[in-house]
Amino acid sequence: MEDMIAALMYGSTSITLLTLYIGCTYVLLTSQNLGSPSYYAIASILAITDILQLLFNGVAATFFLLLPGLDHKLHLLNKWCGAICVAAWYAYGLTANLLAFNRAYLLIEAYYLADNTNDTNM
Repeated sequence: MEDMIAALMYGSTSITLLTLYIGCTYVLLTSQNLGSPSYYAIASILAITDILQLLFNGVAATFFLLLPGLDHKLHLLNKWCGAICVAAWYAYGLTANLLAFNRAYLLIEAYYLADNTNDTNM
C-alpha cells in the first residue's frame, strides 16, 4: 500500500512538473529575441535535459513502482532509463557550468569595455 501511495505521489508530481516545464520550454523557444543567442542555445539544452530527466526518472519510476513485477520482466528497460537519467544529469551539470561561464564572460566584457575604463591617456 505504501508503494502505491509513493508511486501516485511521485507520478502526479512528475506529470505536473513535466506539463509545466513543456509550457515553459515552449515559451523559451518561441521568444528568442529577448536575449543573446548563446543564452537561448544553452537554456534550450537545459530544458531538454530537464524534460528527459522527468520522463525517464519520474514517469518511468512511477510505472516500476505501480507494477512491481515489471522490473523483473523489463530489467533492461529499467537500466536504460537509469542510463538516460545519468547522461542527462551529467549534461545538465556541464551545461549549467557553461551557462555560468557565458554569463561571467559577458559581465567581464561589459566591465572592461573602453567606455567603462578611466584611461585619460587616450
